[in-house]
Amino acid sequence: MVAQKPLLRTYWQTIGDLTNLFATGEVSCAFSWRVPYDALKDKLSMGMAKPKAGIMGWCDCFAMPATLSAEKSEIGYKFIDYLLGAEFATQIAKIGNYATTSSIIRDELSKEQQAAIFVDDMDVMKSFMWPVAPENYSEWLKIWNEVKAS
Repeated sequence: MVAQKPLLRTYWQTIGDLTNLFATGEVSCAFSWRVPYDALKDKLSMGMAKPKAGIMGWCDCFAMPATLSAEKSEIGYKFIDYLLGAEFATQIAKIGNYATTSSIIRDELSKEQQAAIFVDDMDVMKSFMWPVAPENYSEWLKIWNEVKAS
């Protein structure tokens, strides 16, 4: 990784930084999520890739402390239900260009909207590569810090 570092412009810190790097032509390729693409697709010739090796998968989750009061737990569950429901799924798909974990609205989207969030072909999920924390995380972190400092 140290030997390949000269091939890289930077390790970006925020999605805004990466968007600016694309906009100014300082980078032409990056590992990212949709934000730079959606912000710049009408201004620059750019696209998103579905690598043959697979697509990085991720999973967000919900958690509540076990010590939460019954009243606050009820509010928490209502919020979770909202985030998993059709209203939010529609907003996140149509405005945020993200798929949800449920098919609750997929069939309500146009073919173009389905393609934009990669749910037009559900076989794409078979190629997901899920991140796994290294067993020797402290050693991995030490090496990563050495790479960044080089």
